[in-house]
Amino acid sequence: NYFQALEQYVDGHADIEVEIDLLVSKSGFEYAAILHSPMTTLTSKMPPPFFLDEKISKPLWLNITGNKTASIIDLTLGAEVAFSGVLPHAEAKFSRAHLAIAEDPSINLGGGFSVSVDIDELNLRDWYQTLSTLRNDVHQTGRDILGTPQRVFINTKKMLIDDNAIDNVHFIAKQRHDNWSLDLSAKQLKTQIFIPNDYLNRGIEIDTDFLRMDNFSRLKTHGSQWQMQNIPPFRFSCAQCQLGRFDLGEVNVEASKNPLGLVLERIEMENANGKLIADGLWQFNRSTVNTAISGTLMSSDFGLLLKQMGLNSGIKDSRANFEFVLNWP
Repeated sequence: NYFQALEQYVDGHADIEVEIDLLVSKSGFEYAAILHSPMTTLTSKMPPPFFLDEKISKPLWLNITGNKTASIIDLTLGAEVAFSGVLPHAEAKFSRAHLAIAEDPSINLGGGFSVSVDIDELNLRDWYQTLSTLRNDVHQTGRDILGTPQRVFINTKKMLIDDNAIDNVHFIAKQRHDNWSLDLSAKQLKTQIFIPNDYLNRGIEIDTDFLRMDNFSRLKTHGSQWQMQNIPPFRFSCAQCQLGRFDLGEVNVEASKNPLGLVLERIEMENANGKLIADGLWQFNRSTVNTAISGTLMSSDFGLLLKQMGLNSGIKDSRANFEFVLNWP
């Protein structure tokens, strides 16, 4: 198997029909091959549209043409998956390739590898776990004929992140010299993210125009352990932030690394009724995160500020200016 990691997702066997035409001359050779499988005896636990069971089967078609220099490969799985690529034999790596996932996929071959997705619903957690497993297998075997995508385009009516849903998502990711630029636009969110090649040292930059999640659930860790060395420094800015009942207003956070974890050098939140200025520390160990934050909270109407956070204190027309120190767990 090319991907040993696929064994945990795919089971069964596939009936295959193959036709091959070969033309040999003094100058070389040319060939054409067609492979077909009804995929009726195969099951797949991969996320849709790659999911297969006894009720859902999708025929596989593979067309390959080539000569001694290169091969052109075209593949379809059912009506929603299409792949096309040019594979130079000397390099043994696609010079151009495109994977399209949509109800009516179309191929647009540019330089390098690109991916386009246009589906009704996308479960981000399922896809992240699947792709991480496959990529880890590639790094272990050292056989990577596709490489990292240079461009990723995603359009979906609903993106699920655990129990949270983001609607009408338009996502573009572009990679150049191993630096990633991400642009995400949705009903609840509009943000731009820059991830440099050396992100563990240089950090990640997140610039958000707005974030409005009327219903927000804490993201699940799925039993994963914190690894301090894999947590990058970051700079986060949000012009308008709301998570559930919490109207945070404008938010700015900057964090840098130290041997214990992350130093929260700057934490600022300001809405119409108050302003918070603080700094702190995230200290990581194998299973927990210890947090320490100290700062100042100022408010022109402390009762209204508490009410925005879902706390009906009965306080009215009261100013507040106090310092605080918090530690948890």
